[in-house]
Amino acid sequence: MNKFDISVHFYDLEAYISKSSKSLGYNDMLNLMSEGKLILTNSGDVQKETFWLKVLCITLRENTGWMEAVELGANFLVGYDTNRIVSTVKMLTNDEHVRDKIKKLPNPYGNGRAAERIVEFLLKYSNQDSTGKFISC
Repeated sequence: MNKFDISVHFYDLEAYISKSSKSLGYNDMLNLMSEGKLILTNSGDVQKETFWLKVLCITLRENTGWMEAVELGANFLVGYDTNRIVSTVKMLTNDEHVRDKIKKLPNPYGNGRAAERIVEFLLKYSNQDSTGKFISC
């Protein structure tokens, strides 16, 4: 038994990693992450993707650029302290309601329509209609 006695089932991750000779592509990584219950990372990108995938995240850093997810309770900023990491893993794996809560959180990062709104703005201020034809002033 290990020093911290974390009873978390990691499926066959060790076997998967040992068989994998190359890094995962982006889509494969997203698929793997989407199947997770809890992800530990120091990556800023992974922090945000876990929020979109509705997967709990423990961030192994002292700070983050994605404080919205921390403030909403979807991302747990624990730093590098082993005891803090372990206690947060235990707390999250033992709390059935925290996983349900993350699925209901509002998205603080927008609705995915930013590009559409930018195009509308540019068309409006460039004297073009939506077909790209110039409009006389």
